[in-house]
Amino acid sequence: DRETLPSLFSRMATLNGTDAVNFALDLRITFRSILEQDEEAVTIFAERAGLLATQLAELLSWTGERIGDVRMRFRKEVFVSRALRNPIIRGCPHCMREHAADQPHPLRHIAFRGDWLCRGVDICHQHLHPLVPLWSRSRPIERDDIGARLAEILPALRAGSFDCLRIDPSDYDLWLDKRLSEGIAADKTWLTSQPVFPAITLCEFIGAALLRNK
Repeated sequence: DRETLPSLFSRMATLNGTDAVNFALDLRITFRSILEQDEEAVTIFAERAGLLATQLAELLSWTGERIGDVRMRFRKEVFVSRALRNPIIRGCPHCMREHAADQPHPLRHIAFRGDWLCRGVDICHQHLHPLVPLWSRSRPIERDDIGARLAEILPALRAGSFDCLRIDPSDYDLWLDKRLSEGIAADKTWLTSQPVFPAITLCEFIGAALLRNK
């Protein structure tokens, strides 16, 4: 659910007993071509993974697809790239720990969710836990090697080192999650007239103003 392309690719690599870079070479492509969503490379991987066309489309929609130098399509909405691509990777430790629980090969099961990429998303609604920084890398080929980065933090993840106090979602959090998961047709607020990225930015400015006036 909501998994990204680099996450599934890394899990498939682990399932095949290797890492993302060498798994790509086994497929006669490169890991970089997967991260850049080269059409031929993604098609080869999708066939190897047994993905239906609808499943691949869903996977890419939660990953974000480039539609220009500084724009990306994410959940059928247009975002600026920096709202989805950041050197600091965040996530919910509870989600990942549940995926790894009682698994002899946990890296085959820990999935990275695409909503964690979105700058405006700050909470895991399932666990009522804030998204926390997990790792930071400036180079995408290192940052998005999910399996390698998870292997580095797995002991700390299991030990609860990333855990924080749980919080309740705000109306804004609930609105954004619904908008991303169900689309604009499910948005019954006045923000339905706005693309989601400008709406997120507007809410951020309004929230900052309200906090200053308290």
